Amino acid sequence: MATAILLNGSSSSGKTSLARAMQAEAQDLLLHISLDDFIGMLPAGVENADQWFPVTRLGTEPNPLVRIDTGSCGAKLLASMRNLARELADDGFPLVIDDVCTVKEVEEWRQSMKGHTLLAVKVDAPVDILIQRENARGDRTLGTAREQAQRIHEGIDYDLTIDTSARSLEDCARMVIEASKLEGGK
Repeated sequence: MATAILLNGSSSSGKTSLARAMQAEAQDLLLHISLDDFIGMLPAGVENADQWFPVTRLGTEPNPLVRIDTGSCGAKLLASMRNLARELADDGFPLVIDDVCTVKEVEEWRQSMKGHTLLAVKVDAPVDILIQRENARGDRTLGTAREQAQRIHEGIDYDLTIDTSARSLEDCARMVIEASKLEGGK
């Protein structure tokens, strides 16, 4: 039985940075599976097509919310991501999974990882911090973090909540590693 840690949070919440900090901190090998990497496999400009991950602007300028949904091909890609994670866990690899999920997708992760330990971690920060990070990154559609922060965590029963603005990434990583029962402290 392998351990999989699902880091769930809005865009710019610090999931990828936390996953990398966990890899650096853990004594155990920890493979990182990222939603961004799976979307990055698509040819440039295709990712927001209706069948993949369509974008809808909610509200008016200058600060509309931006919602990213999942089309039919996007759903297949995400199912493939879960299948790969399952295969890796079946082969005994501990995982840290970096995703943006609603309660439905978290349940799909739980079903996919049955027979393994899945730790669901809410990765969050105050909205003003998310907006600052989103603006600073320059590679995100502005308004996405605010929209996701309002919606994605609703109804999810988390094992752990991490506020990435309240502690260093290293401290956050140690907290998740300790909760997961992986070996920490290289």
